[in-house]
Amino acid sequence: MYDRMCPGGGWNCGNPMVYGVAGEPLVIPTSWALLALRNYPQRSENIASLDWLEKIISNIQSAGSLALARICLQTYGRKLPANVPDFDQIYRRNEFLGSLPTAAWTYMAFNQKKLWLVNANGKAS
Repeated sequence: MYDRMCPGGGWNCGNPMVYGVAGEPLVIPTSWALLALRNYPQRSENIASLDWLEKIISNIQSAGSLALARICLQTYGRKLPANVPDFDQIYRRNEFLGSLPTAAWTYMAFNQKKLWLVNANGKAS
């Protein structure tokens, strides 16, 4: 998976380079890739991708993307920046409850008990 990473961190849904141009990382593919690679938290690629995700999380507009980014950062034990939107702000912005996957991801991201996903240390996030 690391050879599919975009230069500088993060993943997208395609190739990391197309016609010599670097691909742009996307939130959802980056979150899924990092969750799949959570047993390697010290790899430089994971750290670079987490740094990218942490840098852009406050500007994410999609409820699904924001929920997965929160889950990912929390799984790695990263603190969320203070200006990350909360549940009410997300819902007011785009009333996501009509999408079952997005509603489920958002519930998991804001649930205080993180027993459903084990982090790299073998503990629930």
